[in-house]
Amino acid sequence: MSMIEDVSNTKKKRVHIIKRANNWALIKQGAVRATRLYRSKQEAVRNAQKLRKKGYDLVIHKKDGSVQRWEESEAISH
Repeated sequence: MSMIEDVSNTKKKRVHIIKRANNWALIKQGAVRATRLYRSKQEAVRNAQKLRKKGYDLVIHKKDGSVQRWEESEAISH
């Protein structure tokens, strides 16, 4: 089972930043392929912040795959 596979019944959208070979990947939860690859973790996180404003939680992983930080969505629910 993949570390970013959705194992809960929640409908929350999440985007993960994970280490891939020589890059950092931005992957929407449930996707098979990375949305985009970045040279640095900082660049990936900076760009993923835009998705937080669109209703995605941001899950940032360490090089070993464990979760470093989880940031809740900034979207306002009505």
